[in-house]
Amino acid sequence: MADKIPGEVISPRIKDGVIYWRRNDVFKVNLILKLSSMGESYTLKEGDIVTVAFFDSGSYPIKQFSTNADNNRVILDFDKSITKLFDKGRYTYDISVELSDGSVYTIADDNVAVVL
Repeated sequence: MADKIPGEVISPRIKDGVIYWRRNDVFKVNLILKLSSMGESYTLKEGDIVTVAFFDSGSYPIKQFSTNADNNRVILDFDKSITKLFDKGRYTYDISVELSDGSVYTIADDNVAVVL
């Protein structure tokens, strides 16, 4: 009788705001931002820039993605050159939005990412 291989959970995945992935995985993560201003829904406009920055446990910057959001959607592309920057361990990430008028808003601060 053959032994069963323990089942694994899907990688990458997001659970309760924590991004999990396996070391050396190559993948894309789609983030959909639900923004509001003064109680009203806000859709990012041309010229608005979203930045997602990852830091190691000592708050040292590892990788920063900056892009224009398409319909409040941001795609993070973890290709081979990016994923190799992350060893197994715990990281944090911040998400900020810079509007075309120069205003900057932090919408996520010290969220957790875990590389398994």
